[in-house]
Amino acid sequence: MSPRKSKFGKKFATHEQILDSAHNLLKTDGISGASVEKVMNGAGLTIGGFYAHFKSKENLIAEALRYAFKRGREQSAAVLSGLTGRKWLERYIRRYLSRAHRDNPAIGCPMPASLSDVQRAGEVVQDTLDAELQNWARDIAAHLPERDKSKAARDSLAIVATCVGAMSLARALGDRELSDKILCSARSYILDQQE
Repeated sequence: MSPRKSKFGKKFATHEQILDSAHNLLKTDGISGASVEKVMNGAGLTIGGFYAHFKSKENLIAEALRYAFKRGREQSAAVLSGLTGRKWLERYIRRYLSRAHRDNPAIGCPMPASLSDVQRAGEVVQDTLDAELQNWARDIAAHLPERDKSKAARDSLAIVATCVGAMSLARALGDRELSDKILCSARSYILDQQE
């Protein structure tokens, strides 16, 4: 292997390490908790190497969000493979609005921990979130048992909002019984709307 290819491969691998570290911090600590120092430490690197990969923290967060949504789509596709319509939606909703997802933020979606920080994170991050939420809603709409495409598009946005909102509330509450009720109610509401 030539030195040029080796160097490119190492830089790509390092870039992926940084993204993976940022992705993990977004899920547990949100955008404000994903400082450059913490991200680089999580990747096993020094802060000095950050600017060889990203222009700014805003660019890092935007790319980490794209990375997080891509990983989420890949995981869902693997788990939900072969399911369609109502069965796909039931499994999807039960996975997202579960106690396991609530109690283990590191295994799930970064949105509940990151959403409150997005409006202060800058235009690049907001634009990235806009695009990724639309992709997320389109993915859900494609699996809904709805024949009317405009209704499926509208319903999928409501599903995304309900999932993120319910998970955010469920994690914020100290009362586990109420938290469980929120998850259960949100699951039931989404599924009832698709009957």
